[in-house]
Amino acid sequence: MSDSLFEEVPGREVLSIAAFYDQVTAALDVAFPAHGDLWVRGEVQKCTESRGHAYIDLIDPDETGARTPSVLNVKCWQRTWAPLKRELADSGLVLAPGMTVSIRGQVDLYKARGSLSLVLQELDVTALLGRLAKERQELLDALAAEGLLDAQRRLDLPVVPLRIGLVASPGTEGCNDFLGQLLSSGFGFQVTVARALVQGDRAPAEVAGAVAALDTMDLDVICVVRGGGSKAMLADGLFTRFPKPEVCLAFHDSADAPAGQITYTSGYSSANADSVDITVRGIGGHGAHPQKTKDPVLLAAQIVVALQTIVSRETRPGEAVVVTVGTIHGGTKNNIIPDEVKLQLTVRTFGDESRTQTLNAIKRIVNGCAVTAGVPADLMPVIKFGADYTPSLYNDPALTERLVSLFGAEFGATNVVAKEAGTGAEDFSRYGRTADKIPICMFNVGAVNPAVYAAAKKDGTALPSLHSSKWAPDAEPAIKTGITALTLAALDLLAH
Repeated sequence: MSDSLFEEVPGREVLSIAAFYDQVTAALDVAFPAHGDLWVRGEVQKCTESRGHAYIDLIDPDETGARTPSVLNVKCWQRTWAPLKRELADSGLVLAPGMTVSIRGQVDLYKARGSLSLVLQELDVTALLGRLAKERQELLDALAAEGLLDAQRRLDLPVVPLRIGLVASPGTEGCNDFLGQLLSSGFGFQVTVARALVQGDRAPAEVAGAVAALDTMDLDVICVVRGGGSKAMLADGLFTRFPKPEVCLAFHDSADAPAGQITYTSGYSSANADSVDITVRGIGGHGAHPQKTKDPVLLAAQIVVALQTIVSRETRPGEAVVVTVGTIHGGTKNNIIPDEVKLQLTVRTFGDESRTQTLNAIKRIVNGCAVTAGVPADLMPVIKFGADYTPSLYNDPALTERLVSLFGAEFGATNVVAKEAGTGAEDFSRYGRTADKIPICMFNVGAVNPAVYAAAKKDGTALPSLHSSKWAPDAEPAIKTGITALTLAALDLLAH
């Protein structure tokens, strides 16, 4: 056969199979330097064993049920799989479809079969599903040690509904809070989400349609979660679609006071809460040749330390400001200097001037550190301030004083106690931040069993905090106190 049959069109580049794989390998080396380790999270679609090796197919959890989900083939050789399988068995776990796992592995291009996969080096079930089982057992052990488990066994409680239908707007505060509580509970909840607008004129029809759709499924309970708090309610026309209030009152349970007691703070009660995301950029390279790089890991470390000078050197003594770096993530391997490191901050202030000063200082310090490190202008840090900050809560002093006098007459002066402002956040504050400048006040109602409170104060035992799995409010006296106080306040304010 003549070679002329294989003559190519002039100007067209045609690769041999070997050259094709050379280019693919080069691209992989750029995306995953030296085919280094990386972490991947996915849901197990299939897991099989053959000759001591394990072969796992992973998909993204949000693609479960999709007709053509993206699949990652994972290989786990016998030397890794055998001890891992024993570790799973010791934890009472079996790798099975539906389990969401995080794995560390290396990208593997097997040219003989034209396949791309991940060779598993480590599987961290504890980080996700296994963590829930572990935390659940720890919680049960703690409850048993405190005698609460036996006390709960004597209560006539229904079986925990594990199959939950959720009507919500995904991504909202309410939806995230609800799912977060389920995740941290330790129970194996199966949640089916029906997306719906839960606020506004279209909400009734969408919620009804979502509930009807979920009602056709085999579920234990259907929950409708309306999220967004005060911000969403104000945006939905709370002060325009309905009569505008002259004052706004609220109560919150307290894990720091005995049931029957009311605590309060006049003026600033809780802080502004801002989230800040910082991407520290540099020029990566080999860890053995740092002089050829602009190391973002070192720069990030310098930034973390420098940010603390905002409180110690730029804030007036006695003024409360908190700058906390909550997360720092960067790099993939011990001998590789990465191109970027990510920081996540929470910032707490009280006054608007203090907030502006602190956020400006963060921007100045971060950029200043980068300039000092010689980072090029086109690689300066990316700083993102969260758009949805929670403003500080300011209790109107005159309104607070009036209600303190009222509550003192009803509950006794010793049961109405002033407390210091805290750096937590409370979105009730937004009701006092509108153009109407409506006076607001939030009180706290003690909910700790008085005997437990007294014993803790005597021996120095730390009481469980709000949202803790061990928080067990003394419900009846706390609710009675709150209802009585709000009723007294409403009658007094309406009468004048």
